[in-house]
Amino acid sequence: MDPNESTFYALTSPKLSYGHSAGAVEDQKTFIANMVNGKSDFVTINIADQTVEVEGNIGYVRHTFNAVTSTDPKIAPIKLKIFYVWVFEAGAWKLRARQAVKILI
Repeated sequence: MDPNESTFYALTSPKLSYGHSAGAVEDQKTFIANMVNGKSDFVTINIADQTVEVEGNIGYVRHTFNAVTSTDPKIAPIKLKIFYVWVFEAGAWKLRARQAVKILI
């Protein structure tokens, strides 16, 4: 699937805080630019152990993320625990925050 800038804007909040397992934190504009420019690509993705909780207009999602990434020229497996915060605003669910932590493989 190719990343689409307008889709990412539709799914994310302007207040997005996107935390990576290595410690980098991106705002909405930086996150979308990095996804669209192909800086990192996923060869495979497997999501497991997902839980979803909704309280009012806030949704919390946790899961284990197993993937193989291709960051030219390196291909590497990753295993992460990821936590997302979604907010229902203006009639749609928007990703407000995401934080990942590495699980040693």
